[in-house]
Amino acid sequence: MISRGVTNLREFAENRRTEKVQTGIASFDRMAGGLIKGGICEVSGGDGAGKRGLAVSLLASAAVRNGLCAVVDGTDGFDPISAEANGMVLDKTLWVRCGGDMTKAIMSAEHLVQSRLFEIVWLDLGGFSEETLNSLPGSYWYKFKVGLQGARTTLVVTAGSPRVRSAAHQSLRLSREKVDWSGAGNFRLAERVESRAECLRPSPGISSLSFSCV
Repeated sequence: MISRGVTNLREFAENRRTEKVQTGIASFDRMAGGLIKGGICEVSGGDGAGKRGLAVSLLASAAVRNGLCAVVDGTDGFDPISAEANGMVLDKTLWVRCGGDMTKAIMSAEHLVQSRLFEIVWLDLGGFSEETLNSLPGSYWYKFKVGLQGARTTLVVTAGSPRVRSAAHQSLRLSREKVDWSGAGNFRLAERVESRAECLRPSPGISSLSFSCV
């Protein structure tokens, strides 16, 4: 109990020292206080929970600030056409396709973070099996955390379940509550997702997030 209290105080002090930028996503900014520069923001949740939609919204907000972004696409699930329709500026985005190669995804993200050229580096691990994700040593995330110290870059990690854990500065777990559809019959398209967001770090809480679907 005491050790948990010390951990909470350390996280509180760490986050007080960090600089945050408002994303323009009102529900996210209210819940998380903005995106931490030089930090790791983890977004987890099941299929259709809206992880990629939220990540795209965060990258689109960086485009408003004229920031450069990078997408490390672990299993080739990124759809640039939908992303552009939802506000991402592809001319300011580097897209790295990893073809299901976990090692390539991690190494690519590490090089991009070390370059310090990007406002946001999005590492998408959605689509990898739990077995593959479990094979990834937890020490990797602390290596990212150290590499981000003093940087203006934010690393956004999306996965089916929490992976970064205590190395994350911010961690949200999403679950789908509502989907707005267009079309009819077998040709319906998801336009917006409303998700229930549980804030795991730095301070637990529950809120509702709404954003365009990708």
